[in-house]
Amino acid sequence: MENTTVGFMLIGILIAVLFIGLILLKKDEKVKNAKKEKEKEEYRQSSIKKYKQEEMVSQDAFAKEITHYVSALTSSEVNRMILTKEEQPEAVVLSIVEYESMKELADEYIEYMECARIITECNPDGKTRGVAFDIDAYYAKRMATNKVQESIDAQEAERWSDGANIASQNEEYLKFVKEE
Repeated sequence: MENTTVGFMLIGILIAVLFIGLILLKKDEKVKNAKKEKEKEEYRQSSIKKYKQEEMVSQDAFAKEITHYVSALTSSEVNRMILTKEEQPEAVVLSIVEYESMKELADEYIEYMECARIITECNPDGKTRGVAFDIDAYYAKRMATNKVQESIDAQEAERWSDGANIASQNEEYLKFVKEE
């Protein structure tokens, strides 16, 4: 009889230890979840501070006045609209100009990394000391070309503007435009 009593006591102690272990695991899980929620909330609060007030709009307001907000984006009043739900940022709407700019940067970065990979693979001694220089030289040349093109585009736009000003002062041209 003493053996069965000792056996039951050992089983009871074992069950108690397992039960306490489960309680501690649940408590630890609750602490981890609370910590994750706190970090999530801190991130949301910090992200709210990153955006200008005029960029933030509720999803409902955006849906009701989508035409107004799209025209604000296309006229470059703002570069992006931060859609909120219960005053928390949920999504971003970009103008096509902003999107294309971001896409171009991402594409250039991918190309930059691909160039680095190719140069590293082609380097017979396995050293990469000159890789950054090679890539930087390539992009410096490319940027110089882009600046020249931007300058040409600016000059062209200026010529068109000057032409429009001259045309608007020409009575014959104005008469022709009114007839159409």
